[in-house]
Amino acid sequence: MNDHSTPKAEYVAEKIKNMLFSGNFKRGDKLPSEGKLATDLEVGRSSVREALRLLNAAGYVEIIPNRGAFAAATAEDEMPSPRSWLELNADKVAELLNVRLCIEPFAAELCAQNITEEGLAQLKEQMDQFEKALDSRNWSLLAKCDLAFHRTILTESHNRYLIQMYQPLLEAFMQYSRRSFEATYSQGDTYKEHLAIYNAIMLHAAEEARVAMQLHIITAKRNVKFNEQT
Repeated sequence: MNDHSTPKAEYVAEKIKNMLFSGNFKRGDKLPSEGKLATDLEVGRSSVREALRLLNAAGYVEIIPNRGAFAAATAEDEMPSPRSWLELNADKVAELLNVRLCIEPFAAELCAQNITEEGLAQLKEQMDQFEKALDSRNWSLLAKCDLAFHRTILTESHNRYLIQMYQPLLEAFMQYSRRSFEATYSQGDTYKEHLAIYNAIMLHAAEEARVAMQLHIITAKRNVKFNEQT
């Protein structure tokens, strides 16, 4: 599956996380540059970049464009629970889902019209991986599968402007997705909703794909609101 992190990136992420917990960093401290981390850890810059993306999605670091990566947590007990994170970031999550609601139903409609055989094969593989992650209760992998599924739909829309618009949302998507799966118990519903989207796209049923995606995101909004009120 193309969107899975590489073993090397996960190894580098663990090394950087150990640095954060070494006692040498305080929350808000800037981490060394990608180049410096790559030299110190004897890996490529691409592995460092992907590792920082994973740590950002998990909440250990905060990546600020044009400034770098900053320590967001320097001890395990500083990490908020998934439920607490969703409550603390309720406004940001709501804004993310509202933007997704504007972009992704249209992308699904275009995808159903324009998807290639290779794109269909990727979606099928992502559905299979999602089901395996669901069975093993691997929330981190589930979030990656979730992102990969939606990213493939955007890519297979073959609309360059939609794809460019979605890029800034990817990190926020990962941060929200994993915590939502852990906190709202929505994993099984998400799989069924993805399956409805996939089936519509596979049949090149554009309107059905648009509606299925719209319902999927509306359900996600309801799940988060329910979580906040319980």
